Amino acid sequence: ELRVLCHEGKADSLIDILMKDSTTFGVRRESVMRETLPRKMKVVESPWGKISVKVSEWDGQKKQHIEFEDVAEICRQHKLSWSEVMSWISANS
Repeated sequence: ELRVLCHEGKADSLIDILMKDSTTFGVRRESVMRETLPRKMKVVESPWGKISVKVSEWDGQKKQHIEFEDVAEICRQHKLSWSEVMSWISANS
């Protein structure tokens, strides 16, 4: 079983790819709604550069998620492991 999520405007092209490049004889299509938390962006200054962090809150519970590409780029440029950078972020944000 293969499931694909996409914006409505991309559905026809993805169906075309599935029909041409897979063994399928059909595609089930349905619409879904997505609810999102309001969010703000903050920037954390690390010893290796800036890291963007999405920050949100729901019912008093705070959440934050780092921007993957910012951390990946720091890891590549400075030859650091993912866990080294994430440990620094956890201790300093």
